[in-house]
Amino acid sequence: VYNMSYIDPNNKLGFDALLPYVMPQVNGCPDQIVLQNIRLSVIEFTRRSGMLHDTQQYDLQQQVTEYQLTTECGYDIVRVFRVTVDGRWEYSPVNRKLPSGFGAFVYHMASPTIIHLRRPPATDDALGLEVETIVQPKQDSCVLDNYLYEMWAEGIAAGAIARCLTIPQTNWYDPKLAADFQLKFRKELTRCRAEIDRSFSTSSMMKAPAWIGPGNRGWGGGYQGGWNGGSW
Repeated sequence: VYNMSYIDPNNKLGFDALLPYVMPQVNGCPDQIVLQNIRLSVIEFTRRSGMLHDTQQYDLQQQVTEYQLTTECGYDIVRVFRVTVDGRWEYSPVNRKLPSGFGAFVYHMASPTIIHLRRPPATDDALGLEVETIVQPKQDSCVLDNYLYEMWAEGIAAGAIARCLTIPQTNWYDPKLAADFQLKFRKELTRCRAEIDRSFSTSSMMKAPAWIGPGNRGWGGGYQGGWNGGSW
């Protein structure tokens, strides 16, 4: 699960791959309406599960603290998952800029796509910053990650069916049946989140041990105040 949860620009399908799962339950619904609701179901599923990850590397510049984050075309960044500097220092998140003199190996998000490193690099370092993010398809995306189709097609389709069945004043309107499919969607989402949590947990055997900066262990510049700086 861990390796396949990273987006692969070369391994995509169209949303119409899910039409055979959805159309039998919404007889008469136009394809374009079904495809739009498949897209919305995919976005919700990926956003709430945190299942799709992307890793990008950036050039560190001397004394520069803020960097613009990017991801693959067709995706939006949901949130940052991991920040690693120089291949070994794993930075921890704080929810605001710390006062001068506090914190070392921490970062905060100055905006949804701009990351602020508390400790600027002393020298230039090509590709010295690695940021792993959780991503979701854009609202105008037309492609489906193959991993989503292989592993979660029925769950995503259930969400799309539930959406279509709640469109009022249509021949396929059926709120009672929609509730059943919505329940199936939520169960699959819960199962997906559990699998992803296991795959990306710190105890996973598939990951190399992380290097934690000394500032995050309470010494060497770590912030010792009462503010909960580790919350998202």
